[in-house]
Amino acid sequence: GGGGHSLALLQQLKPNDIVIGCDVDPNALKEASTRLKDYIIDPSDEGKRVEERPMFIPVQSNFRDLVYTLLHGNGEEGDGLRHP
Repeated sequence: GGGGHSLALLQQLKPNDIVIGCDVDPNALKEASTRLKDYIIDPSDEGKRVEERPMFIPVQSNFRDLVYTLLHGNGEEGDGLRHP
């Protein structure tokens, strides 16, 4: 829940590899996102040169619904996951 396993993965991955962090608990996702902030690409940086590093993408979803959520969104934004 706190992003420790994701951090261990990210530290071993190559630039532009992606770890998708999936949790239904918004507090756990927020904690992981805070811990992994150096690996999250800010959408407002679009068009800017982004330092090449692995990326963490936090997604609030039940694991069983992850594929649907990635394709279609979670109902709040409704347009699925977009790669930065």
